Amino acid sequence: MAFAAELRASGRFSNISVTVEEVTLKLHMFPLLARSKYFQSLVSSEMADSTSVTLHDLPGRLKTMDLVADFCYDIDITSEVGCENVGALVCAASYLQMIGTNNLLDVARKTLERLVKESALNCLEILKGCCTMAIRAESELEGLVELCTSPLANHWNRRSSISDKEASILQELPLKWMPSLLAKMHQRNIMSLAVITAIITWQPADEERLLELTDAPKIETESGSLRSLCDTDLPVLDNQSNYTTVFDAVIEHISLPSFTFASIPSPKRRWFCNALLFSSQHKLRSFSKLLQHCSSLQSYLTVDECEEFPPDLMKSVNISSNEMCSAENRKKICSLNDEYLLLHCKRGSIRASGFLSVMKSVSKFRGPSSSFDRSFEAFENLIREGTVSQKEVEEMSNTIDYAKLSNECLQRAASNDKIPRDVVLSCVVQLCQKQRSELERCTSASQVLQNDVQRLEEENKTLKQQLEQMKRTATLKTSPFGHGRIGRYK
Repeated sequence: MAFAAELRASGRFSNISVTVEEVTLKLHMFPLLARSKYFQSLVSSEMADSTSVTLHDLPGRLKTMDLVADFCYDIDITSEVGCENVGALVCAASYLQMIGTNNLLDVARKTLERLVKESALNCLEILKGCCTMAIRAESELEGLVELCTSPLANHWNRRSSISDKEASILQELPLKWMPSLLAKMHQRNIMSLAVITAIITWQPADEERLLELTDAPKIETESGSLRSLCDTDLPVLDNQSNYTTVFDAVIEHISLPSFTFASIPSPKRRWFCNALLFSSQHKLRSFSKLLQHCSSLQSYLTVDECEEFPPDLMKSVNISSNEMCSAENRKKICSLNDEYLLLHCKRGSIRASGFLSVMKSVSKFRGPSSSFDRSFEAFENLIREGTVSQKEVEEMSNTIDYAKLSNECLQRAASNDKIPRDVVLSCVVQLCQKQRSELERCTSASQVLQNDVQRLEEENKTLKQQLEQMKRTATLKTSPFGHGRIGRYK
């Protein structure tokens, strides 16, 4: 055995090279042929060169091939096999047809079975280790997932909660693996809310996760009802249940955050926005509750967090917000809607009907000091597209208060031939009258100032004359013909 290990390490007398990830291992045929039917069929085939093999799709790639080679040379690999690589080793052994008692597939499967029995965390870490490995046959990976989900459900059946670390790993796993796990939980008549919440929790680093629910397959389960271990019963899942049912069940148990809205971090706000969009698209029961949450948060949302909302959904949020926000919050909501319209009008992703829907829904939020500059800029972009009719232009124009536009925007409105003249010109006339009044006021104030300047100049002239007179008088009193010292002058 020592000699075999020395040959493995040195590569002396090598008569076959195996390349994985552009790294070539110098090996020997006999150990490989003794363990692997894959290499046996390779050598017995009529290939021109069976002494040079490249493995493109080996699960686990180079690290796994090193373990495979060590095993073939009867080197003990027990200490090097753990949760992070046992899944790849099982799949690699299957790929290389290393079957039979005490062969690698048998040894790796026994190791996997031992690890999954130890803890739920082991099960999850094994599944996590499978996420990035190259798999030639999808069925091999599906079989591995199946081997892990049953023990995982058994572990969770013994307790009513999952640890933070388990939840964190669960959120990194592909959603397409979750039906198998949920089916196993169903067979044991358990539904852990913590597990379901972790499965569908959206993460900033994986923005597609929530929307991935739309493509998830239905959960195939055995007959029988599903009872919840939660304080409140979740809806029963049957063989027609899918992720939308699970999603609704989770949202029912989500309460509005207890901390102040201003302190809610962006990922949490974005989660609620994505959840609302998902429930809206699929007409879920959870829509009304999520709408209430998002309406409460609306004055703290940014346009980036709600930019995927279609106009009708933005309208629904606006209407729901109308009854629960202060004057200051209404100003923020107006600004959010203006930025939303401007963004979509610049992209060309909104039509006149959508513009009208949003503008009308936020009209009650507009106060005396509201600015319409950003919404007018959005309106301009929509007109510039050339896809709206003149009737639609007029309807959109009626949602804008031209009297509250800045002078620059009002001038652009007056020079745009498509915008109705009567509305704009009346505002221009009002502006001109206002400017004329201001000019008259300024002229009057200027005249008053001129009069004051003239009065001051006359007073200054008088003072100068008095000063000159005083100087002449002082000169006479100090002359030889006067009455002596200047101090006598009073």
